[in-house]
Amino acid sequence: MSGIEGLTRTLLDEARAQALRIKEEARAQSRAMIKKATKDQNDRLSQDMSRAMDEAEAVKNRKLIMAKLDARMILLEERRRLVDEVFDKALQRLVNTPPEELRKMIENAIADLDMPGDEVVVSMPPGRSGVMDGMAMAEMQRNLAARGKSWTIRLESGSTTVQSGFLLRVGKVEIDASFESQIRQLRSEIETDIMAILFGPAGGSDGSGGASG
Repeated sequence: MSGIEGLTRTLLDEARAQALRIKEEARAQSRAMIKKATKDQNDRLSQDMSRAMDEAEAVKNRKLIMAKLDARMILLEERRRLVDEVFDKALQRLVNTPPEELRKMIENAIADLDMPGDEVVVSMPPGRSGVMDGMAMAEMQRNLAARGKSWTIRLESGSTTVQSGFLLRVGKVEIDASFESQIRQLRSEIETDIMAILFGPAGGSDGSGGASG
C-alpha cells in the first residue's frame, strides 16, 4: 500500500505542479493578450487621431484655398469695376462734347478720308443732328476745300443706330466713328497702362498675368 500511496502522492504533486504551470501560462498568456489588445487599441487610437488630424488639416487647407480664391475674385472684380469706371467716364466726356468741337472732329475725319467719291454722308444720333445745320455744313465744306478736299456733305439723321458720335459713309463704305467704337479701340490699346496707373506696375493682374481687354 505504501508503494501505491507514494505513487499517488507523486501523481498528485505532479498534477498540482502541472496545474500551477498551466495557471502561470494562462496568466502569462492573459497578460500578453491584454498587453497586445492595449497596444492594438492604442495603435488604433493613434491612427484615428492621425487620420483626424490629417482630415482637419485637409479641411483647413481647403478652406484657406477657397478663402484665397474668394479674395482673389473680389480683388479682380473691384479692379475691373474701377477700370470700367475710368472708360465709362471717358465715354461720357465724349458724349458731352460741345457742338463746335464735335463739328471739328467730323471735319477732321472727313479730311482724313482717302477713297474715291465726291459725297460723304454724315449720320448722327437724332439728339445731336442739330450740330450739323446748313450753315455748319457750308462752313465745313469751305474749310475742307481750303485743305484740298472737295467733298459734298449730306446729313442723314433718324435712321442711324449710332448712339453717340457719328458715322461716315462714302458709297457703300461706312466708317464707324461712334464714340463707343472709339472707346473700345482705345481700351484695347491702353487698358494695361491704365491698370498700372491705378494699381502699380503689377496691378494689371492678380500677380499671375496681364490684363485682358
